[in-house]
Amino acid sequence: MFVSQKLDTPLELPPEIEEVIKDRPKHWEFLLLQRALRSAAEDINGMARVASTCGTDAGTFVEWVTSLITDMKKVAVEWNDLMNREMPQALGLAGKPADPDSLLEAIDQLVSLTRVAVVYEQKAAMLARHPLYGGLAKGIGGMGKPFVDAFNDLLGRLDDQLPKFDVTHELNLQLKLNSPTAFESFAQAAEIFKRRFSNETEHKLRDGDVVAERFLLARGDKQIGEFSRAAIADNLAAGIFLKDDWFWSTDAQGWQPLRALEL
Repeated sequence: MFVSQKLDTPLELPPEIEEVIKDRPKHWEFLLLQRALRSAAEDINGMARVASTCGTDAGTFVEWVTSLITDMKKVAVEWNDLMNREMPQALGLAGKPADPDSLLEAIDQLVSLTRVAVVYEQKAAMLARHPLYGGLAKGIGGMGKPFVDAFNDLLGRLDDQLPKFDVTHELNLQLKLNSPTAFESFAQAAEIFKRRFSNETEHKLRDGDVVAERFLLARGDKQIGEFSRAAIADNLAAGIFLKDDWFWSTDAQGWQPLRALEL
């Protein structure tokens, strides 16, 4: 693929582009531009075709989900550093007097990290609504909850203990950031996702019926119409569509019973 970004390693160019650079034929500048764009055209147009149907492909969807997990882990590291080092120092619990500027900065960071965690949870929830790949994102649902729980726990401890502090001389602000319980099911969701959408034999993503978003249905010898995967699932559950109805299978290039369609 042609790119203009600087790379640490030499860029491997397609032979037709290297030829233009080497020979410098007439109007080589425009010829180079043409061939470079053409080398990327198939990939770009393929991505556009996918975007117009189910919005993305399985590989890109996995990247989105795993990037959320990576980003959330970074937030957790920052949170632990803040609460175990920066906050105690700002509160004067680490041998030095409390500092209002440092404390306000630490509070601002705590609020910011909590908000970021909630935003990541919102992104995960949106991904989980994808009609085809959403099951993978459901495995990271609720990722912001531990941060919100810790925030409310800290505020609750202050509300409970601060009014009695002059008497008890005790203020327990030790917090623990729990791991999202949904993360425990992510490995299982990832395995299901891999089996469904990955062709391990050929080391590529599967195509055909498994990733199609809309299907032509028929009952007997009469076509019913074209429906989305979600609408088919809903109508099957409601008894409007029957498992003995038919769908047009791209894989088989023929009509197949609706019971055979993996929804």
